[in-house]
Amino acid sequence: MSGICGILHLDGQPVKAETLEKMMDALAHRGIDGSGAWREGAIALGHQMLHLTPESLTEKLPFSDPPARLAITADNRMDNRMELFRQLEIPHSRQAGTTDSGLILEAYKNGGQECPDISWGILSWSSGPVWIMGFFSTWCNNLCQTS
Repeated sequence: MSGICGILHLDGQPVKAETLEKMMDALAHRGIDGSGAWREGAIALGHQMLHLTPESLTEKLPFSDPPARLAITADNRMDNRMELFRQLEIPHSRQAGTTDSGLILEAYKNGGQECPDISWGILSWSSGPVWIMGFFSTWCNNLCQTS
């Protein structure tokens, strides 16, 4: 199982690189297949990668979509990929290159915070007792600007 971590400063203070690095160091034993980090202002995500599925072999996490102001990191396995491709109307030409986390991000972009209710069907959000961290950027920016 991969190791994932995240920081969200509710006061809007930027996350320091060294703070995220300490968290990542604590999870280094999980990342035999690589690691990645993402920071934007008050939010940071880290991932120590362990490849478990064919789709994860090309995955680089955390993954961000700057125009949509979204980021995700997850340790997950999608059991109903074909159903989600159909529901999200993702063309066959894009399906092979879409990672599981990319598919979750597409579902979120289509359904917002309601995406688990409308998209998952028989899907389990993760392959174990790990929750997904991500989708924070827009939410946090709104929260931090109003507090």
